[in-house]
Amino acid sequence: MPYRDARDKPILTQMEWMRRYMMRRNNEKWEDSKEITTNITPYVHKLFQRMSYVARNCIIEAARDDTYEVQLNDDQVLVDLPNWSCSCNHWQLTGIPCIHAFACIMDQRVDAEQFVHPYYTMDTYRAAYEPAIQPMPGPKHWERVNMREPHPPTFKQQPGRPKQKKRKLEPGEGTSATGGEQGRKRRKSQCRICGGFGHYPKTCKGPHEPEPTEQRTAGRPPLNSPWVVEQRRRGRSKLLRRVQ
Repeated sequence: MPYRDARDKPILTQMEWMRRYMMRRNNEKWEDSKEITTNITPYVHKLFQRMSYVARNCIIEAARDDTYEVQLNDDQVLVDLPNWSCSCNHWQLTGIPCIHAFACIMDQRVDAEQFVHPYYTMDTYRAAYEPAIQPMPGPKHWERVNMREPHPPTFKQQPGRPKQKKRKLEPGEGTSATGGEQGRKRRKSQCRICGGFGHYPKTCKGPHEPEPTEQRTAGRPPLNSPWVVEQRRRGRSKLLRRVQ
């Protein structure tokens, strides 16, 4: 919709944008109405053109006094032309003959414009756009009044934790917590099977080598590893020094 362009503007600028848009649209509709020579609006003309193709598929059975039984596909309705009514209720709701009534009108070879509500005539159309929206000067030429300036409504703190409105950061901007250009670098996940980054052992697609069971005991380091042997040797040397 065109009014979306005025959403982010201040209240006075927004109202001026809408007034200028309505003034321009009112003038365009009024100038276009001068070139239309038909009795009904162009919208109804386009609608009748579409109906003319579909109305060929209607099966019409005349009853009496301009009442018809119309069958279209799997639907069957009753049309009463003198009362401008159809059992599908589309004619009564819009004021424009429905596809069933249009097929009956074409069967009688009469003008379909006679069965359209006066609301869709060009006289009503011109009467709607005849009152012009007058132009007005800018804010500098407005009349000064002794009234209080409008203020925003009072803010009421709602109960509960306030929501954090975080915007989407651009590449290289960093995290919102640090606020730096680069931000804190996150530690990458490393697979302990293949040594690669970006995945875990459960999702690793590299070669899986079974670990020897005799070197591990319930998650503890192996008893005969070089580090354990060296620690034992240092402990024994310290004990001998104390004894001596």
